[in-house]
Amino acid sequence: MMRTKLARDTRRGPSRSSPLTAGTEIMSRSSDSARTLPWKVEALAADDLGTVSLILRLDSDETTRAHWPHDFILRHKITFGAQLDLQLEVENVSGEPFQFEEALHTSLAVADVREVGVTGLEGTSYLDKVDGAQRKQQNADPIRITGETDRVYLNTRTACV
Repeated sequence: MMRTKLARDTRRGPSRSSPLTAGTEIMSRSSDSARTLPWKVEALAADDLGTVSLILRLDSDETTRAHWPHDFILRHKITFGAQLDLQLEVENVSGEPFQFEEALHTSLAVADVREVGVTGLEGTSYLDKVDGAQRKQQNADPIRITGETDRVYLNTRTACV
C-alpha cells in the first residue's frame, strides 16, 4: 500500500485541516495537524474522459489518540477533471458519539507575499484570529499581507483573485 506524507512546509493547494476539534482545536494548536500526518492512498481511478479520482485516508492511531481519544477514519476525496471537487468525510469508528469540525483551505506558494493582493472580499465580515477572533469588516482595498495574518471570512460567495 502506498503511503503519502504531507510535509509541514507544504504551501500549495488545499490543505486538510483537522476535523477533530469538538469546538476547540484538540488535535493541535494549529489546523495543520491532519495535514502533517501520513495519509494512505485508498483509491485511485481515471475514466475515459480524463477525470482522475483520488481518495486519501487517515486512520486514528496512537499519535491521534494522544491528542483526541476517539477512533475515526478520515477520507479526503479529490476529483480532477473539468472541475476540481474536494470532499472531506469523517467516519466514527469509536463506538461512542463525538462532535467534530472540518475545514479545507487553500495555501499558495508565492515568491514574495508583499507583492500579492487579493480582491473579491470587499465588505465581507471576517474573524481575525491574530486579534483574538475579533469580528471585523474587510475594507475596499485589496488584501495585502504585511505581517502575521490568520482570518476566517464569513459567508463568502464571490470569486477571489
